[in-house]
Amino acid sequence: MFTQLIANGLIQGAEIALLAVGFNILYVSSGFFAFTYGACFACGAYSFLWGSEVLPIGMAATLATLVSIAVGVGLESGVYNRIRRRGQSSLVLMLVSIGIYVVFQNTISLTFGDATRIVGAWKEGGGHEWLGVRLTDTRILI
Repeated sequence: MFTQLIANGLIQGAEIALLAVGFNILYVSSGFFAFTYGACFACGAYSFLWGSEVLPIGMAATLATLVSIAVGVGLESGVYNRIRRRGQSSLVLMLVSIGIYVVFQNTISLTFGDATRIVGAWKEGGGHEWLGVRLTDTRILI
């Protein structure tokens, strides 16, 4: 039981670390606290959720990646770049990102609801046992 908890903690920690590294890269390169990073990630996750119901898993992952890229590039070129050209401060950029985040969050809630979703849990088998730890294919991939 303890080794299972350690394995789950390491996998979850790796997910959080990956998001933190991405956020750090965004913060260092843009110079402001972009709340929309989480919204871009959520758009990709919900695109995968929708895509996994109608597409093969590989195509759903590709769709999710492309949606996240499109949202991020669209925000940068359509919103943030225009604000920077006007010479506005980082505070203005951060406030705009909070507003966009709220819009994204509420749009996702209206579209998909507020219930917790688990992608692919119904498709998982029993998993693989290794050193007393049971890992599903999804956790191994992560």
